[in-house]
Amino acid sequence: MDTTWVVVLGWVAAAVAAFLGLPQVVRIVRTRETAGVALFTWQTMVGLGLGWLSHGIQIGSPQQIVANSVGAIWTTTVLILLIRSRKVNPLRGIGPSLLIAAVLVLADVIFGTTVFGLVMIVPTILANIAQTVALIREPYVDGVSPVFLMASITTQALWTIWGVAVGDAGTVVGSASGALIVLFNLVWWALRRRGLRPLFVKTTPLD
Repeated sequence: MDTTWVVVLGWVAAAVAAFLGLPQVVRIVRTRETAGVALFTWQTMVGLGLGWLSHGIQIGSPQQIVANSVGAIWTTTVLILLIRSRKVNPLRGIGPSLLIAAVLVLADVIFGTTVFGLVMIVPTILANIAQTVALIREPYVDGVSPVFLMASITTQALWTIWGVAVGDAGTVVGSASGALIVLFNLVWWALRRRGLRPLFVKTTPLD
């Protein structure tokens, strides 16, 4: 079987994933705005990235190693910007990321790739749900980068296809579940930007 296309696909996915957080960094730095950006989402993304990096090392995938090494730069940058903007204690800000990474690494090393993929679903869903809640409840969503959301869907879809091609259940399960939730977030972001009001927020009537 010709595996050239699989290798190319892996590197394309790696290239997109490596710079996934960059659009969000640019938006925050350019606008000085973090409205609608969920802190827990980025805490979890840092932890997930470290987990994926370890997984890439475990299965000997240079694509995942490169993607998550570079990607950690951007996700960590966004997390630092949010911690500073919201005056969160640095230890409390980074602590959840390290805990999530530790759990994922242990699951991968002890139980293998399939269990890793199943465990990965939990923080992936929680991270995206946290962003969903922010998009639904926050008065403004100006800080959220639509380019980041679109890139997230793209990279998750690419990793899903790559995982199927190489027979890595962990990548397939983790990436496919993430893609579906991010797609929902993108749709909801678009609705908010088109004038949909936030839900579950008390508003004061205008005089």
